[in-house]
Amino acid sequence: MPDSRPIRCFLGVPVDAAFAAQLQPLRAGLRQQSWASTLRWVEPPNLHLTLAFLGDQPLELIQSLQRELLAPLASLPVFQLHSHCLSTFPDAKSSIVALEFHSCDALQQLKTVVDEVLRQSGLVPDQRPLRPHITLARGRRGQRLPLQAQPCELNLSVCGVSLFQSVPGAAGSDYQPLWSIAL
Repeated sequence: MPDSRPIRCFLGVPVDAAFAAQLQPLRAGLRQQSWASTLRWVEPPNLHLTLAFLGDQPLELIQSLQRELLAPLASLPVFQLHSHCLSTFPDAKSSIVALEFHSCDALQQLKTVVDEVLRQSGLVPDQRPLRPHITLARGRRGQRLPLQAQPCELNLSVCGVSLFQSVPGAAGSDYQPLWSIAL
């Protein structure tokens, strides 16, 4: 009998190895800062840009989402996202280090398609506007990081969407892609 436990998951844009390699010098420079020794760094295979957090969902719904997203996502073009800064996220008081991206029409169209399929599946998408970013590291809750926003220009190729399972571990969660759909 299959495991019937809910799966903690989210939809996101995966980061390919080439983009992760572009991030390495940036991450290495940050790690040299004295305050960075207390951070939990996101490992390169876990880097992603979240489109929709789904929480704990049954396997049947996850499989249904894959079927329902296939045609609408396949009709969208591949596009580039352009980063604009490295900062604490979502604001200066946060304990998260992130690479923030400019939004664009193609990203908004992707988000609209995802949200519509979620609604049709009985899920409620986040009503807040999407602030595209990739989390690089996390501090302790309430920790204030002395990082001033720094310009950073990198290009992320958005070629598809993955459903990631969030698996808790001793060093933080591990994000395992369960399926992917190409644009």
